[in-house]
Amino acid sequence: MVINPKTKSLSTIIHRGGASGVTGSCHQLIANSESSLLIDCGLFQGDDAQQDSFAQLSIDFDISTVKALVVTHVHIDHIGRLPYLLAAGFQALFYAQSLRRSYYRW
Repeated sequence: MVINPKTKSLSTIIHRGGASGVTGSCHQLIANSESSLLIDCGLFQGDDAQQDSFAQLSIDFDISTVKALVVTHVHIDHIGRLPYLLAAGFQALFYAQSLRRSYYRW
């Protein structure tokens, strides 16, 4: 995914979690109709968790345009839904600092 900031505005961010609370961070940055980035994929906790918390674990959005996942840090509210993302078929690139990557062995 190549983005030229001089010619293309990155104006669309879809909050898939973490927009109305402090946990469940998951944001999709849309570059165009074929490419996007996912920033974090975290678990909802405490007051942010719904009664039926299993429903919040599922990846209920289209991931076919996601070209990469960027992990900001390894707290569970930022990475806790990664197993569900993988189960949903995610096979794109994964970006994290080298120390953070050591937490993942897939």
